[in-house]
Amino acid sequence: FIIQSLPVSMIIAKNKPDSYDVFVSRDTEAKIYFQGKENPLKAVSIWESMMDVLPAHPDYLAAKDVIQHEQFLAERVLTRIKLASLG
Repeated sequence: FIIQSLPVSMIIAKNKPDSYDVFVSRDTEAKIYFQGKENPLKAVSIWESMMDVLPAHPDYLAAKDVIQHEQFLAERVLTRIKLASLG
């Protein structure tokens, strides 16, 4: 059989915004932006929006992964504050 891969944007467009498929697709998209150093700020923006979905769907991420995401985002906020105070 043939496995057809869909671009992340198509998966996101074809599903409800708070669906698990979109959640995982957005996380993958953010990791690509961040790890590829293509656009780390866009990754942060995506992860922030993902955290907004978790209260309604706490089963989307394991507790340790939630903590890891929240710690990462907190570090980014602190970095932004430090940079703003220098500017």
